Amino acid sequence: MTIHPPSLRFRQAQVADVPTLSQLVRESMTVWPYTARQLSAWHDSLAIESSDVMDLQVAEMDGQIVGFFGLSLKLGGWRLEHMWVARHLVGQGVGRVLMQRCLAVASSLGIAEVLIYAEPGAAAFYRAMGAEHLGFIRAPVIEQPDRVLPLFSLAIPLREE
Repeated sequence: MTIHPPSLRFRQAQVADVPTLSQLVRESMTVWPYTARQLSAWHDSLAIESSDVMDLQVAEMDGQIVGFFGLSLKLGGWRLEHMWVARHLVGQGVGRVLMQRCLAVASSLGIAEVLIYAEPGAAAFYRAMGAEHLGFIRAPVIEQPDRVLPLFSLAIPLREE
């Protein structure tokens, strides 16, 4: 099943969403080939904090949160801090719709470029969305000491007035 934009409703994240968002992140990480040991080690760092919600937009389908994204201004420019899709909907178009919404939000804010430190398995998705691969950063984890994260730059189309 492919998701179409009218199927998703977007809204600002709320503090009450934090447990649901954290669970969505943890479940989504199981898509990638990480061991139970690694996922357990990441449990706390995969939590969304109450202070994060101001930077997050959630996507709902049938009243359920099925994904979210977050942009933040860091030293060196804007970053895509979060782009998560419910595990059971990965590969069904939700990520594409989330990214289209993210680009629209970035454009409305006058952002020209967003940096993305991608999960290695998501690199093809970001390329398909038009991101330019800039290189890699080292990101070793338990049982994967040579792990690297691809770094992308995504040019934001100018918003038409």
